[in-house]
Amino acid sequence: MAIDAGEMALVHRVFRRAFGEIPGLIQRVAPGDVAGARTVGDHLELILLVLHHHHAAEDDLLWPKLYARAPAAAERIHQVATQHSHIAALVDDLDSARTAWVRAPDRESAGRLCGALTALGTAVGEHLDDEERDVVPLIEQNVSSEEWQQMLDRGAAFLTPRTVRRALVFGGLVLEAADSPRQRAQFLAGLSRGPRMLVTLFSARALAAQRRKLAGVTNAR
Repeated sequence: MAIDAGEMALVHRVFRRAFGEIPGLIQRVAPGDVAGARTVGDHLELILLVLHHHHAAEDDLLWPKLYARAPAAAERIHQVATQHSHIAALVDDLDSARTAWVRAPDRESAGRLCGALTALGTAVGEHLDDEERDVVPLIEQNVSSEEWQQMLDRGAAFLTPRTVRRALVFGGLVLEAADSPRQRAQFLAGLSRGPRMLVTLFSARALAAQRRKLAGVTNAR
């Protein structure tokens, strides 16, 4: 039954990088630059959207299986699983600050947003560390390859015809974060045929376009 849940650590790497990079983007948007704030705010919204679906997949499909199959580790599982509610509350705070900043970007609203983002990034970082240390080994020992594929599919539920561009940007971020051809291949293999073709062909281009937009914003001063 043993599987390789390496995709989880790879996606976690994207979250860590994003929460480390976005505060700098926020701080470099000129006060009053609503268009620039919207560009950075939309990028942050993408990361939050993927984080939500990533956690929803764990809540719906992962924790019940691990509680049932690894009862000796119930305390560790519970500690990691219950961190989601705290993170969700911080996401709500962050989203309110993001909306306010996009509408009226100034130093005060940017400071509130960066504070909320720092709080969320710290909580998410601790959660990801705990998950990789305490949960990934349990996944690899107790979850079948078919069940793991269901998890991956549920985590990719944000991919719809209306969100293709955003999904391609995130796919590009994941492939960029991969530190070996094997990791890239493993991530792509976890996608269904249609999304896999789109990500393979277009994600690098979509990410490059997103980087240009963000660079244009941060050079606005």
